[in-house]
Amino acid sequence: MWKKTVYLLIALTAAYAYVMVNYPSDIIKSVGYNSVLNMYGSYFASRIDHQILYNPGLRNLDIALGNPKVKAVAPQTNSDYPEEMKRFLKSDAQVIVECSGMDTWHSTDEGKLFLDKIRSQGYRVVIFDGGHHLSTLGLAPDIIIVPEFRGYTAHGYTRDGMKIETLRDILQASQSKIIMVTVPRWKLVKTEGSLTAVTGDIIRDLPINNDPQIPFEAKCKPRISKYDGHMYIYINEEYALNSSRLISNCQALGMEDVNTVYMAFDYNIISPLQADNYINTIKSKLGKEVKRVNEPVKVSDLFLRLK
Repeated sequence: MWKKTVYLLIALTAAYAYVMVNYPSDIIKSVGYNSVLNMYGSYFASRIDHQILYNPGLRNLDIALGNPKVKAVAPQTNSDYPEEMKRFLKSDAQVIVECSGMDTWHSTDEGKLFLDKIRSQGYRVVIFDGGHHLSTLGLAPDIIIVPEFRGYTAHGYTRDGMKIETLRDILQASQSKIIMVTVPRWKLVKTEGSLTAVTGDIIRDLPINNDPQIPFEAKCKPRISKYDGHMYIYINEEYALNSSRLISNCQALGMEDVNTVYMAFDYNIISPLQADNYINTIKSKLGKEVKRVNEPVKVSDLFLRLK
């Protein structure tokens, strides 16, 4: 009988956590949002089986990583990003874990100023849960942790999911230095405790790449980054309504050395047909190959699929 009770509690907690993670209303938050989310995350933090899908090895920073000191910035903190960066840089932490808001912020003029400082102190890890992270691949995170469900990485409410194999193919085709690790979608929770524990476990499994490091220079505009002949773009509402602004920003970064442009869309504000037409416009204006790499899916869409 006690086993059935435990299983029921886990199932109820999982269902509640799903609602909180994906649709956290103020009412739900007021009845134990953080405490239940932390409990759920702590339970699964030591039970996540990760899979390393692409592994060029970690940069050699001469850091002993048997027990890495990890700083995770969870969305629930609601702190401003410059202050979070300053706290990290003043600490003895060796790894920082970032979610969507902070990762995207690094493509702004303010945010990119911290990238070199982070790289000098430690490793930057990004929770890659949808196409909105595509535009920061050119900012060279050391590791992307990819929550996987039914072959996709997808967000709770933004319809911009990517196939796992597509993301891996992008990294392989560009010979990226980013390590890609997948974890089960339902076991990773964006709390400080969960993100810290999961990241520490992953890093302990990674080898060091002792090859000479190539100097890194951040080349980016909001929702756009460029690195080693590839450009990565996310089309949000601003760019969907104003393609000329996107073209201007791309040209400001320089297109001469770009071989391929990878583009992801927020399908909450644009349809697949409109996305295809948009790509044709960008191709004609920039004169470069443009690849659409994501699909109009979010977690609930995948959950409702029969297979």
